[in-house]
Amino acid sequence: MNQTSEQQDRSWPFHAVLKALGIVYGVDWDDLPMPLYDALDPDALIVLFESSTDEISVSFDYDGRDVEIRSDKTVAVDGTVVEPGGGD
Repeated sequence: MNQTSEQQDRSWPFHAVLKALGIVYGVDWDDLPMPLYDALDPDALIVLFESSTDEISVSFDYDGRDVEIRSDKTVAVDGTVVEPGGGD
């Protein structure tokens, strides 16, 4: 695996949330109403999922919406699974 693939694999939680929020808002991730880092620390999210061997989920508020990302690489917004996670 090259460094780029390793970085993408590591950062899947962050990218999965961006993709899901883009779908919910109907925009590209860079046109979301507020930066994701205003709602949570992306590096901490990545480290949490990277370091855990258990099934986990992280929930946070984003622009008044309840967002949950799960270790099975799914993202739910307001209780509805939006899309499977995973990097490109």
